[in-house]
Amino acid sequence: MKRFFLVTAVACMCAASITLMFAVSFKIILAIALIISALGILFIFLFKRKLLSTALCFSLTFILMILRVNHFKAVNLDGIDVLVGKTADVRCTLIEEPKIYDNCTIYSVKTSFIDIDDAPQEIKLKLFYTDNDLTIDAFDTLKCQVEFSSNLSSVYASDKSDGFFISGFANNCEIVEAIKKPFYYKAIMLRKYIIDTFNDNLPECVSAIPSAMITGNKSGISDKFYSQIKYDGMAHVLAVSGFHISIICFTLVELMRKLTLSKKLSYIVGLLSVIMLAAVAGFSGSAMRAGIMYAVIVASQIFSRKPDSLNSLGLAATA
Repeated sequence: MKRFFLVTAVACMCAASITLMFAVSFKIILAIALIISALGILFIFLFKRKLLSTALCFSLTFILMILRVNHFKAVNLDGIDVLVGKTADVRCTLIEEPKIYDNCTIYSVKTSFIDIDDAPQEIKLKLFYTDNDLTIDAFDTLKCQVEFSSNLSSVYASDKSDGFFISGFANNCEIVEAIKKPFYYKAIMLRKYIIDTFNDNLPECVSAIPSAMITGNKSGISDKFYSQIKYDGMAHVLAVSGFHISIICFTLVELMRKLTLSKKLSYIVGLLSVIMLAAVAGFSGSAMRAGIMYAVIVASQIFSRKPDSLNSLGLAATA
């Protein structure tokens, strides 16, 4: 099988679409998937044995993805319904730098404890805090009382792709500083440095645009301007995507080739820059997809292999 990643990506997308689109019992969907997979494998075994490995890979991935999506729905979609409208003591960790929307500070956190029976304990949560900015750093622990709400209207829809499906209003906050920060903390600090540099050297109405294009941080962009951008079909320009990564990385690769005259060393530097850009962008979906495709192409150059665009597209689609 020449295009393993393409086959698995198609199977994953089919399984996710069927499971999320149809409001049918999970057992019924799983039974139908098993029957279709068995019939497909039997047909290929009888008439197209050359495609048997492809059919087995597709069927296995299809069924496993249905199980994975069902678990995701149970925890992140159905499970959070228990929280909506309730107030509870929460212990959580700040996983990103705070953002400001309409004079309200929003903290992206991951919970480790929620004092509600039968509630999921480890979820991603958008915390709204209106009193004053908390003196809290990334990966510090926050103990607070949270009034949960499913309203995410003031948060960009892209946050849902990062696993945020519920928000809440925080009160009575207590901060516990982290003794040791993970390595990813350095990427967050670099992102903060880039944003601060743009803010210090460009007008306020301009600095938010390059910040969004490089780091993915859209907090400086007004809702009115962002709505207009979406209406004009240009919202992708403000997302960290393949267009931005290719410009930055290919420029860096060509510059390194001029300086070092080593093709492989230049591509290694390009590969490291892709990882750094994805980390600075918070490993968002668009950055991960673009980064994976670029990394596959660069890796093929390093190991002198012919790149397969469909295979790299399939690998990126699973991100």
